[in-house]
Amino acid sequence: MIRHGSPLIRNSGTLAGNICNGSPIGDTMPALLVLNAQVELTGVAGTRLVNMNDFYTGYRKTVMRQDELLTRVLIPKLAANETLRLYKVSKRWDLDISTFTAAFWIKTLSTSNNGNSNGHAAAPTISDIRIAYGGVAANILRLPKTEALMKNQPLTPALMDSAGELARTEITPISDVRSSADFRFQLAQNIPMKLYHDLASEEAH
Repeated sequence: MIRHGSPLIRNSGTLAGNICNGSPIGDTMPALLVLNAQVELTGVAGTRLVNMNDFYTGYRKTVMRQDELLTRVLIPKLAANETLRLYKVSKRWDLDISTFTAAFWIKTLSTSNNGNSNGHAAAPTISDIRIAYGGVAANILRLPKTEALMKNQPLTPALMDSAGELARTEITPISDVRSSADFRFQLAQNIPMKLYHDLASEEAH
């Protein structure tokens, strides 16, 4: 279970405020990036839609013009063969800023009922995947190299181990009051394997 803020914050804060704040450790943005969500911007010239992956231009900088407001957030609904998993690391259960966040959107191909030679069900194949990490750069990052590595591959521990090692090369974390850069590198490497075990546990039930 993920807790985003205290009850007070969850009842007074807004999704639009979290987006426009533009913090690289904002809790909602990794999910919005991997879901290919769009924001509607309304200004004196009318409205326009911007994909969340194109919304940020730098640290706390966005494509919004001075006369524009964010008026809607459009989030695609997951299909039956799509999975979204979100992760947040912080020092406290809530009332704490994130140290590291991650979001995974995975589209899988159905597996054969025959399984493998040992009688176990075959691992599902990842036909497409989108990954976003927060707290590892000036903006929320997509990981294109890691995504490319995992596409059209069976979901196995070996794949997740390789993905974690590659993910380390795509980030540039800093040390601050919440964490050291080394710890964030390790989180970035470990979280794909955490994803694997979470999905495997769900399959078992």
